[in-house]
Amino acid sequence: MIKTMFILSQTYLHYASEEAFNRIKKQTRLVLFLPDGEKTDSRISDYIDEVVHVSGNCSLTLRPELDADSIARRIETEIELLGSADCLSIYCQQEDNLMTAARLRQAFGIAGDRPDQVELFRDKLTMKTTVGDKVPGSIPRHRKFDRQWFCDDCHGYYQVLRESLGSRMVIKPVSGAGSVNVAIIDDYSDFADFGKLLETTHYGFEYEVDEFISGTMYQCDSVIVDGGVKFSSVLELGCTNFEFVQGQPLSFMPSIPLHLNSLLNEFNRQVVEALGLQNGVTHHEFFYDHDSGKITFLEIAMRVPGTIVVPLHADNSGINLIDCSLYLAADKRWLNTVQTTIKNDRFAALLPVGRGEVTRLHQPELESDFGIDWFISEGSSVDITATVQDQAGVLRVYNTDPQALRRDFKRLQHFTATTCR
Repeated sequence: MIKTMFILSQTYLHYASEEAFNRIKKQTRLVLFLPDGEKTDSRISDYIDEVVHVSGNCSLTLRPELDADSIARRIETEIELLGSADCLSIYCQQEDNLMTAARLRQAFGIAGDRPDQVELFRDKLTMKTTVGDKVPGSIPRHRKFDRQWFCDDCHGYYQVLRESLGSRMVIKPVSGAGSVNVAIIDDYSDFADFGKLLETTHYGFEYEVDEFISGTMYQCDSVIVDGGVKFSSVLELGCTNFEFVQGQPLSFMPSIPLHLNSLLNEFNRQVVEALGLQNGVTHHEFFYDHDSGKITFLEIAMRVPGTIVVPLHADNSGINLIDCSLYLAADKRWLNTVQTTIKNDRFAALLPVGRGEVTRLHQPELESDFGIDWFISEGSSVDITATVQDQAGVLRVYNTDPQALRRDFKRLQHFTATTCR
């Protein structure tokens, strides 16, 4: 039995149900580690037994990577108190602290994922190599970005990449998230301009260069138990994260044809199997070309999806991915009580912010019922969207007519949420 669960970061934890928290609290003490100065979310504070503030670093991460030495000292104290590490678990669903959690598990012999497993889900180059070996023909052409070559012979380097990867390319961090420091390269001037980003960014990322993939983007979010996919759900995306950053609503649609749903779920199973994850939650993104039928792997994360997707899955299917991740860390037998109830009568969307003073918030013209939770107001001053975390609001759309819901999903791709000056 797990007596103490150490939680690294409260990110996404507010999506957990009251039922899950109460079930875990009956047998497990919850210790939450937060960066210095961060307050405990009021939605979870009643369930947390102890909060420990530690320092954090953002040189390689979007959110603070927590100081492992400080966490280790608290873990040592708990092991001395309980007499063993066997009744401890380390829980983390935040991308930037997955490796910290894995290293601490390894250091103290605590059950769960080790650094070599996490590396497969954190390093996009290692990830692609592993998936490509096990699922042939699934990965895009790609190369590690050579910063020295870029500095020494920018034009020559561009020509080599263009010949290898095609005329349109994508540069992105090897271990980043949220479309931070992602660049679409259409010509040499775009490639040269990427140097300006390298000079000004405070992130110390390594980068990769990929061929640009056309097609419809999908994601498959899964619960993995004992090496098998216990639950998975495919969502169609109205655009990519990068396009959201450029100003397009990012919508998530669960209702897709059954034959395609089966095909994409099977592809997800193959990728999860290739990476060898035994227990956890995954967030997998890929492209599907409806003309050729080709599926192209993009990336997969060893955590729950961000933003509004956890509540969308919970509302649409009855599966709360945060609950599932907590059960895996406390007692995976509780997953046997989770019941699936597919509805496919809704979708959700993130609305991008603009730049400048917001003069008007717009309502979409839709056939379906909808509601918007605005995070900004008229008169607000906003900066340009930098990541998927920068949102004007969240839109939720409901309709029992699948054709009408599909039409509204398409309409939303051309919707402008705000007017700014």
